[in-house]
Parts: sequence; C-alpha cells; structure tokens
Amino acid sequence: MRLIKSDDGKWKALFTVAWEVEHLAEAGDQWVRFALPQTREPVGQIHAISYEIRLALGVTLLTRQVVTLLPEKVV
Repeated sequence: MRLIKSDDGKWKALFTVAWEVEHLAEAGDQWVRFALPQTREPVGQIHAISYEIRLALGVTLLTRQVVTLLPEKVV
C-alpha cells in the first residue's frame, strides 16, 4: 500500500492490491504492522477497521511512501 500525507499532516492509506484489504478485514479490531519494502522491521501500524495510521517513534517517511503489511506477530 502507499501512505499519503495530507496537508494537515495526517496519513491516509491507498491500497494497491486486493490482498491488503483482505488481510486487514481478517485482522478484525486490531493494529497491523507495516514496514518499508523488502524489510521486516516495522515502521508503523494501521488499524484494520478505521485505517488510522500510527508511525513508530522517530520514523520519518516521504509524503508518498510505499509500505508493506507484515504478518501477525507470533508470541
């Protein structure tokens, strides 16, 4: 998916493939981690229902940044 920063500083998700929406729908009322492409280190989270974006502390992204959803963390 691509994260787009609006003029008011809030992030919005633009989904680029169907599996991203399906993955979030299956997650229910949870936060799903995402990372920069070809990495596994989370840089933020998206809420599976509201699509609210939270970046990890200290993370700075481009105004239009491609990110990849990560699988659930197995505990």
